[in-house]
Amino acid sequence: MPFVRIFHSDQSKDPSFPAALSQSVHRALVSAFNIPEADFFQVVTGHKAGAELLGPAEFLNIPHSDNLVFVQISCAEGRTTEQKKALYTI
Repeated sequence: MPFVRIFHSDQSKDPSFPAALSQSVHRALVSAFNIPEADFFQVVTGHKAGAELLGPAEFLNIPHSDNLVFVQISCAEGRTTEQKKALYTI
């Protein structure tokens, strides 16, 4: 039962953006970790860019916008290294 927290900039004018983020992360977990479709425990929150959600304007010579997204996944032991690598490549 992975628990997921998704923090995103609330700059998006699209009201479906938080749900799309949530569904994308869940599909990746179903695919990589073989969790059941109904194993769905997430908290998705929007934050003010530059005030509540902070990151550098540039990192490793890659420019970043204020549209940050952080995904935090907590899960129990038992996932193989291959499963974890698969999750990161999805």
